[in-house]
Amino acid sequence: GGSVMGSYASVRASTSQNIENYGVIRVVGGSAAGTDAELMAGSSQTVGSTSTFFNDPTAAILVQGGAGGQAQIKAGGFQNVKAGEGISVLGGTGTGTSASIQSMASSQNIGDSGTSFNDPTANILVRAGTGDAAFASIQASGDQTINTGGTITVLGSSGAGAYGEILSTGGEQNIGSTSTSSNDATDSILVQAGSSGFARIQAQNDQTVYSSGDLSVIGGTGAGMKAWVQSMTGYQTIGNTSNSFFNDPSGSIRVRAGSGNGAAAYIYAATGQTIDAGGTITVTGNAAGAYAEIVTTGGDQSIGNFGGFSDYTDSITISGGSAAGAYARMAAIAGVQSVKTSANLTMTGGAGDNAGARIVSGAGQYITVQGDLAMTGGSGSAPGLNETAIRNTTSGDQILDVRGNMSVTGGAMGSDTWVKQDAVGSQSIDVGGTLALLSPSATVSDGVTSIEALGASQSIEVGGAMSIANQAGWRTFVSTTGTQSINADSLGISLSSQAPVLSPFAGVVAGGNQIINLRGDGSTLGSATLSVFNTSSLNDSTAAVSTAADQTILMNYDFAGLVQIGSTDGLGKANGLGKAQIFAGGKHTMVAGRLLIQGGASAAATSALMVPDDAA
Repeated sequence: GGSVMGSYASVRASTSQNIENYGVIRVVGGSAAGTDAELMAGSSQTVGSTSTFFNDPTAAILVQGGAGGQAQIKAGGFQNVKAGEGISVLGGTGTGTSASIQSMASSQNIGDSGTSFNDPTANILVRAGTGDAAFASIQASGDQTINTGGTITVLGSSGAGAYGEILSTGGEQNIGSTSTSSNDATDSILVQAGSSGFARIQAQNDQTVYSSGDLSVIGGTGAGMKAWVQSMTGYQTIGNTSNSFFNDPSGSIRVRAGSGNGAAAYIYAATGQTIDAGGTITVTGNAAGAYAEIVTTGGDQSIGNFGGFSDYTDSITISGGSAAGAYARMAAIAGVQSVKTSANLTMTGGAGDNAGARIVSGAGQYITVQGDLAMTGGSGSAPGLNETAIRNTTSGDQILDVRGNMSVTGGAMGSDTWVKQDAVGSQSIDVGGTLALLSPSATVSDGVTSIEALGASQSIEVGGAMSIANQAGWRTFVSTTGTQSINADSLGISLSSQAPVLSPFAGVVAGGNQIINLRGDGSTLGSATLSVFNTSSLNDSTAAVSTAADQTILMNYDFAGLVQIGSTDGLGKANGLGKAQIFAGGKHTMVAGRLLIQGGASAAATSALMVPDDAA
């Protein structure tokens, strides 16, 4: 386009059109109003070439809005746009000076990553402009394929409504590649919103997004400026970590909300998705309402890997943000979810209501961690709205396999930190190291720290010691409405919460038959121990191991040690005013080295082994 109002530039064909050039193809809007620039065909169109077979390939393609004119490459039918050094779609500086490459009624191919007699496309950049509504778009009404041996970058900008997008409105979409078979794998993919414009990669149907490097989805600096990768009605595959000879495995995946209020970042799929990374996976909330999540609303979801011929997923980190609504989660709302990492899984709640870190499934949950699993609650004020959770909601089993240590640490104020099986299926937790539930003294809380199962059975296998310590919280416990089996080296339960917490509790509770088997450490005599301590100054405080049915407490004969109910030193505590007990509603069986029951400092500070009169 030119510098005089209305002086547009156009190359048009009523049917098909083929435009090739060994240099740079520029479609650039002008500086005055109405100075649009376009390459347009009524049916199919080919712009540029990357072939080196008796051919000099197109160097680069630039589609850029100006200060007064739009710029576009548009076809009524199939469209093929290729260049070796890169393809850039850039919004302009004036109002409405958009830039776009679009197939209006068919499929579209952008770029080429092949290396056989071919110059692979270097980078693809889609960046909105600084003018209002100066969006940048690559769009197809049918299927769309975006290929490059370099980077793919989609950016929103500072102009109001100046968004950046790669969009298929009616078909499947394939973005990037990890193949190295006569192919140059995509280096990295970045989708980042701006201060006034969102950014997205979105397909109406199935979508694959592959990169040999990192995939980053980052919210913007302005209010409501979201960034996302989404399949609207289909299945989505993100990343490919195969270690096969002709593949360059995907790197890390980062989903991070922005600093603007409501500037969320997410990866969504409608009917299920697979998320795979050979590096780390991080999901991080940020400002108020700026959540971050990986979610499928229907179907199953698989995140990470550590087996087969793949580049194993490193650590997975899920962190809530700094204000209300800044939660971070991985969720399969109505399906089964599998989360796997060869390293650690870390979940940390944020500050403010609904700023927790969550892994949620609707129909079954399978979490495998080769390292440590650490859950730490946040600091929201409203109980029930601030969970840091691993939770299965509706049906199916919940299975956690942790080869290292596992810790569930409560947060402050009203935050809850828990592993919950809300469905009727079983709960199975296998920990290779130690298992610790802690409501720390530094954060007074009326929230819950727990492992809970509402189904028929709960099984907890611990390779080391198991501890439940409530130092300043409301309730810290392991419970089930069904049968319960716990195996560990030792089990220690302690309660020391003080006012203003009301009716604090620490313990292990079952609705059905309860079996606790303590092995000891395998080398130290007396190392198989069970302690139930309550040093709280509150009369209504309780520390307990209890069941409404039969109870069996067994210790390995060679390492059987002390079962102690009462105060930590066995002599009574001046501030110990609550209850400590082992209770069975049915029959009780115990095999232990020694038994010590010690009351506290008042009539309310009772310590007891309690069973019905004829059930012991």
